[in-house]
Amino acid sequence: SELPSGMKVVFLPKKTRGAAVQALVRLHFGNPTDLKGRKRVGEMTGDMLLRGTSKHSRQEIKDEVDRLKATLSVNGTPNGAWAVIEATREPLPRALRLAAEVLREPSFPPAELELARQEDIAAIEESKTDPRQLVGTAMGRYLVPRGADDPQYVMTPDEQLDATKKVMPADVAKFHADFYGANNAEAAVVGDFDPNEMKRLLTELLGDWKSAK
Repeated sequence: SELPSGMKVVFLPKKTRGAAVQALVRLHFGNPTDLKGRKRVGEMTGDMLLRGTSKHSRQEIKDEVDRLKATLSVNGTPNGAWAVIEATREPLPRALRLAAEVLREPSFPPAELELARQEDIAAIEESKTDPRQLVGTAMGRYLVPRGADDPQYVMTPDEQLDATKKVMPADVAKFHADFYGANNAEAAVVGDFDPNEMKRLLTELLGDWKSAK
């Protein structure tokens, strides 16, 4: 079915060992014109989603996931974002609420952005001497030739370093405000859950959330 926001949802309720449930929420956004020159900002926006929200710090998010005995993976790219949840029937609604909060209400703490930046810089520096990374970059640039401002452009390590150093907290906050929303999105839930309850919950959490662009 479809939520008021436009998000498409699909449910497969079934009995599972230990009442396990898996849920996926995937957002799609942007176009080549609006995303022009914002590739690295979009990547770092996705990297920041789990690093704090308006209600919880990064550690509090982790502690809550542990309390629920669930797993939560959230990330994003310049043209989309996703949350993957694994839980059991009883704590699933609370885990889904937390995932929606992470997607909708990231706070982008400056200290966490700086930590993410340093981690990225270290990984990029290491990639300069990693044959697999070098081959991947060369192949990507050959197979997907694009202009430097195109969101699909494959950056060299030096270009990644330069772009990473320039991203500020205001940049990721604006990217999120401009593009994130659930009007072009899907949610899928499989396992031991009540589909009627799940649709009500998704409608509450994501049914009114639309991208500004």
